[in-house]
Amino acid sequence: MNDGALIGSTGQPAGQRAGRRTAGWHSGLSRDPSDLRDQIYTPTLRLLSPEADPGGFAAAACPADGCPSYPIRNQGDAGTCVGQALANLIDIHRRRANVANADPVSPQMLYLMARRIEGRETSADTGVQSLRSAVKGFYHFGCCPDRMWPDPVAQAAADDLPSEVERFKSARGVTLGAYYRVRPILNDYHNALVEADGILVSAEIHAGWQDDAVSAFSVASADRRGRIPVSSRGLGAHAFVILGYTSEGFLVLNSWGADWGGFRDRPGIALWKYEDWARNVMDAWVLRLGVPAPEAFQYSVGDQGISFGGADIRAGSTACHQLLGHFAHLDDGVHVERGSYATSRDYVAQTTDRLRKRSKRDRKPVLLSVSGSLMGMKDAFDFEARRRQCVEDICDMYPYAVLWCNDLIESATPVLTHLFSTAVQRVGPHSDRLNAEIEKVTAGIGRAFWREIERAARTAGRHVTKGTDGAAAEIFDRFAAARTPLHLVIEGAGALLMAEYLESLNSDTGNAAENRRRKKLAERFHAAVASIDLIAPVMEAPRFQSAFGPLIRGLSVLKPGRATLWVPTRPFEERLSIDHYAGSMLDLVLYSFQGRPRDARLVGMSRQRSGIAQLCGAGGALQGLRIGPIRPRVPGRRRYEYHEVSINLACHTMILRHLARIGEAGAKQ
Repeated sequence: MNDGALIGSTGQPAGQRAGRRTAGWHSGLSRDPSDLRDQIYTPTLRLLSPEADPGGFAAAACPADGCPSYPIRNQGDAGTCVGQALANLIDIHRRRANVANADPVSPQMLYLMARRIEGRETSADTGVQSLRSAVKGFYHFGCCPDRMWPDPVAQAAADDLPSEVERFKSARGVTLGAYYRVRPILNDYHNALVEADGILVSAEIHAGWQDDAVSAFSVASADRRGRIPVSSRGLGAHAFVILGYTSEGFLVLNSWGADWGGFRDRPGIALWKYEDWARNVMDAWVLRLGVPAPEAFQYSVGDQGISFGGADIRAGSTACHQLLGHFAHLDDGVHVERGSYATSRDYVAQTTDRLRKRSKRDRKPVLLSVSGSLMGMKDAFDFEARRRQCVEDICDMYPYAVLWCNDLIESATPVLTHLFSTAVQRVGPHSDRLNAEIEKVTAGIGRAFWREIERAARTAGRHVTKGTDGAAAEIFDRFAAARTPLHLVIEGAGALLMAEYLESLNSDTGNAAENRRRKKLAERFHAAVASIDLIAPVMEAPRFQSAFGPLIRGLSVLKPGRATLWVPTRPFEERLSIDHYAGSMLDLVLYSFQGRPRDARLVGMSRQRSGIAQLCGAGGALQGLRIGPIRPRVPGRRRYEYHEVSINLACHTMILRHLARIGEAGAKQ
């Protein structure tokens, strides 16, 4: 049988022999590392029966087709036991819920997403390091049907398989609602089995798991058949599902095919004695599936389920599937291809190709946002996921976010926080010299941090030659070619990335062919851009004027009212602070990180400080640029944090409503 094959849903007879696991198999499993964020399963006081042998598994075969009434997978020699076990548990939950047409889910997807979470090569077949990785992978990506993402052998034999975009889109229909770690306490296991229908378990296994007693065709005596005998010869770590319990031990559903098991004449299921469990168990998790809720994007989603969040920033991570196909994640100027929020050039190409191939009637304008709000990756992703529904509801556009500097910010924040504390210890929290001291102690680290931001912008935003352009440059070029209006929202430091791109389009490379290519790309991009909104850009006026001036002037001539600069009002700006620093993030960047003189100004400061308004009038270098005010969400406070500028709810709502009016005007033409 092919690796990862499923018995019981394919019409294959339950008694047909399947390939047994061989010595070449290796799971790569180890114990889950400690994580204080884990939620622990707490048993209830419900009455427990002496035995929990789930009713749905009472019969060895379905009357209709002679197949087992439960999933039996066979991983063969592949080290995919974690994916196989989690797939079994998901299928069990779906069958219990009587999901209509519940196709078996893909263990291959679960396995590969676990490896992606661990930052390992997804093409390798050397196992997964921990159960937590598989659970997190399922949380972030969901799971598609097995027929859409089969094992490698079946993929090689298939004529037509769906694209990864289609797989991930389908995976949103089967997601994780909540999950809890189960302590190795017998009572907790018994309660969890009664309440949660099954437990995902890892354990050290031994030669007893390969004994003839656990063959579905065993000739062993009745008191041994289907019972795993204890052995001192270890085989390594393995993952499986516990389905129930008896007075002797736990009922295990394995992924070694239909010829393994035989407990109470049921293939795939064996009895794991309590003494064996106590000696060898490693980790265990219970879960509940999420209810498909496409209308629930206005609710923030944390690691333990859906919960309402009114704050601007939440600590919990948002599941990746909430934004799949709607974001690119860059770090150091290149795509982050591993981890919870992985993307690639190929993913971007698949997204833009799908947009371009839509009929004119079905093609939506694209709202392309470039982050730069100085949030960490999890906070930025959470914000974009919540904004997505607002974009679709208010202005009916296709939202896409480029998250490019958030990992750098996340890594620098603890260091800067420590330096702030150092400054406070030196001069005191109420000293008149505190601002100057903070700028002094953060200058060295701050300069290095800002150089990394600027380098990442250059790496990602610049064109080189066809096929080797920066990751962000390729994103902007592809969306410009998608044959749909492009609305740009550039936040904070995102202006650096977009400036690199625009300057690259207009630069003279000394190569005639390359110059022609860039000229064509520039013409296409300028023609595609239908509007631009810049929120507190971290850039001085001369460069801003040079980089953005041509685009702004072009919009003002062809589409008046389409270019807006959003900056804080002067009273709001005066109350911005960062911890003990009585100034905005722009002040800290300009005077500490960049070491600029005190009379220097950034475009993203209030219009009174920046003086940018004089360039926006008739005949000015930024003619046609409107200036919109950003006001505090909650007026009257003495101090405001800088994120209340960059992700200001009122500002973003005004932008979306303005874009909705643009869309309505375009529809009437």
